[in-house]
Amino acid sequence: MINVPQLVESFVERNILITAHEGELKIKAPKGAVSEQDLHLIRTHKAELLSWLSVQQENGTEQPEIVRHQCAENAIPLSYSQQSLWLVEQLNEHSTSYNMTSEMHIAGQFDCDIAQQAFTDIIERHHILRTVYRQQGEQIWQQVQDKFAFKIETQDLTYCSDSAQADAVTELLAAHGARAFDLSLDLMLRVLYIKLGPDAGVLAINMHHIASDGWSTDILLAEFCQQYKTRQMTGACAADELAIQYADYACWQRQRLSDNALQGKLDYWRQQLAELQPLHPLALDFDRPEVKQSKGQRVQGRIDANVAGGLQRLARTLNLTPFMLFHAAFALLIARHGNSQDITIGTPVANRERPELSRLIGFFVNPLVLRVSTQHATVAEYLAHVKQVNLAALANQEVPFELLVKTLSTQRDRAYTPLFQLVLTCSSDFGVLSSEGREALTLPGLNVTPIEATQAVVKSDIELDIRFDKQGAALSWVYDPALFTATRIAELNTQLSCVLSQLAALDSSTVEQGLNTLSLFSTSQSRNINQLLAGKLEDYDTELCIHELIEQHAELTPDAIAVQCDDNQLSYAQLNHCANQLAHYLRQEYDVKPGSLVGLCLTRSVNMVVALLAVLKAGGAYVPIDPSYPSDRIEYMLHDAAPQVVLSESNIWQALKTDHAYQPLSTVPLAAYSGENLAKSELELTSSHLAYVIYTSGSTGKPKGVMISHQALHHSTRCRNNTYDGLQAFMLVSSFSFDSSVAGVFSALTSGARLCIASVALQNDAEQFITQLEYWQITHFSAVPGFYGVLLDCLNERSTPAILCLKGIVVAGEECAPSLVEKHYQYFGEQSVDLFNEYGPTEATVWATVERLQPSQPITIGRAIANCQLYIFTADGAQAPLGSVGELYIGG
Repeated sequence: MINVPQLVESFVERNILITAHEGELKIKAPKGAVSEQDLHLIRTHKAELLSWLSVQQENGTEQPEIVRHQCAENAIPLSYSQQSLWLVEQLNEHSTSYNMTSEMHIAGQFDCDIAQQAFTDIIERHHILRTVYRQQGEQIWQQVQDKFAFKIETQDLTYCSDSAQADAVTELLAAHGARAFDLSLDLMLRVLYIKLGPDAGVLAINMHHIASDGWSTDILLAEFCQQYKTRQMTGACAADELAIQYADYACWQRQRLSDNALQGKLDYWRQQLAELQPLHPLALDFDRPEVKQSKGQRVQGRIDANVAGGLQRLARTLNLTPFMLFHAAFALLIARHGNSQDITIGTPVANRERPELSRLIGFFVNPLVLRVSTQHATVAEYLAHVKQVNLAALANQEVPFELLVKTLSTQRDRAYTPLFQLVLTCSSDFGVLSSEGREALTLPGLNVTPIEATQAVVKSDIELDIRFDKQGAALSWVYDPALFTATRIAELNTQLSCVLSQLAALDSSTVEQGLNTLSLFSTSQSRNINQLLAGKLEDYDTELCIHELIEQHAELTPDAIAVQCDDNQLSYAQLNHCANQLAHYLRQEYDVKPGSLVGLCLTRSVNMVVALLAVLKAGGAYVPIDPSYPSDRIEYMLHDAAPQVVLSESNIWQALKTDHAYQPLSTVPLAAYSGENLAKSELELTSSHLAYVIYTSGSTGKPKGVMISHQALHHSTRCRNNTYDGLQAFMLVSSFSFDSSVAGVFSALTSGARLCIASVALQNDAEQFITQLEYWQITHFSAVPGFYGVLLDCLNERSTPAILCLKGIVVAGEECAPSLVEKHYQYFGEQSVDLFNEYGPTEATVWATVERLQPSQPITIGRAIANCQLYIFTADGAQAPLGSVGELYIGG
């Protein structure tokens, strides 16, 4: 990737002037000065040139020239960046987080004396490398040391074996990089040479960030090569005196701020970052520590030359810089993982708009806050938005980051960095040398090979660097292992590469496709996720209606108790007979048939079960209406459902004060009607007809009636019976108007078990509820976690033995806390009483997932039930990656 400032400077030196005007480049030069190679460079890097020149032309007229400062020796201020870093260093004494190391193998006869002279020349030339920092009271200033002593530290390992040398080099480099700088005394540059043999060694350079940045490192290396070469050839210093020093820039910057020259730029940032969330939306693999640590780990990735070339072509087509494309892809990746469309990423900019700063060593780099929205219909719209955000940020980059944090009144937290915790860089965007140029650094008679750093330093949560090379592009992820696993970062790398590959294949027409068509996965990866979220396939009789299963048990075990409440109970034969009689009555008197809705406004009782079963047998669908509901809610349900008939009782209905007609259940002459089963064929009833309509709570608006068919109810019930072993007696806790009642009623009655209905009084008295569990020998019940927690507290207070009849308990309806799981297993101990966590909306026939909870294990909603397919989609409707936040969709 080209370095734009250096390219422009090279043109200026040849009297070639390039300007940006209305999105196009204008060239002014003497005749014959512009070669074909120059034109090729300009065309190839048009987007980068336009972006950079637009910012320079906007800012250049506003920024006065930097001149030598007139500050007293003890009054040279720190720049904003320096002051921030200095304060951090005071809080973290002996920190090495801001040590900047460069290490390289050197083959050939390296002359340490000449190297020492070369580095001394550089320190003499760049005052910032011999600047120390003083404090008196609240005043902090920087002071240039006129006299200094620089010496290359040397270590001789020629006497060691190869293996011993390798270990020793690793230790020496680690120690060199981990040695803290004393900002009040030290030179800000240290150099170590490790001699491995007469023609081999390792050179290690360490600068403190308060005096340097990435651009400065490139300057240092380039000047060292030049000085070494000149000193070796002539014995003299090659460099001339600099026109200004970093201290001049610091004074200039402070003056700019005191003159309110940046007010317009500050206004931009206030608007752009209004209501910014303090943290990125990525889910963490580990809890965030209270104090941010800096030891990072690295994951490497690559994109091949074809993809890299495609990205560069697309960038040229759309007048984007490659960085803008990478930014768009990275932000989309984070958006998909975090289920958020508001994504903030930081990136460092060189912050050297003034030409006199281009060859100066110092801490100029300034983080930019890039906040984009992924809420765009097409890829083209999204990329245009990302471009606009980048250009606007660059145009306002002069505002120091620390001033921005202060202006926005950002709450500081030692656990994370302010404004952003995700960083994106393109290495070669911000250096004097391209990555290829750095690798090509040469010293006369020597072969220099850079050493990749083994210990990564991470100041943010994730720092992604992308670098073009001849093979394509290298992706380097440095991350905080206290927050993420290597596996997670590797997945992010794979998914980003997938997005980049799709972008690389776009052109001016296909870029108009929907943004949500860009996937994080290959086809096979997407298929694997779908398989992971799918329940197992199971065959079942899709033609059966739910009441037919109950009729089977009436034939098989007619005398077994089917339902009981308080002192009332019915056997399966009695339940079936009474329900048949009522079903015949409903058909004859109210013409109930398939598709008819029948309201049931009854108290918790045996009669309620008879009534709902009768409605099903008649071909209708029951609509439960809890008499305890507010009258306006009942009125709404009656008006909305418009049931063909409502079965209730006089004392209940009169208390409701409604004008709707009803049929008192107690006055129905059941004895006058047949107790025989109704033939499904005669009713023209199929499993696709409705079985019930249950109204939701209306928490998100008006209550809505959810319609469930016999087939869906049969499938849900079959899955439940296959999941919960040994069901003999089920205690129904919930109201019949809640969908959770469906689970208990039909699971019990289709498996030949007892359905035991807990009265309202039992639900309000934990001790009596427990007594009834034991009396009825309940094996299973379902409750919300809060209710079960109260029961467990009561059980733990009792001195009596544990309830031996229980085999399984289901919690659902609200979040289950880890403490509840621990209390459950502490109480039951070795007794095999399973605790299940169910999840599912009313529309999914009560449940869609289930998990058998275990102590000291994460609490999840489990896996999909049989024949159920789960999907997790992001805010823009794309398939969400594993480990991300998304919205759950249920199918099947």
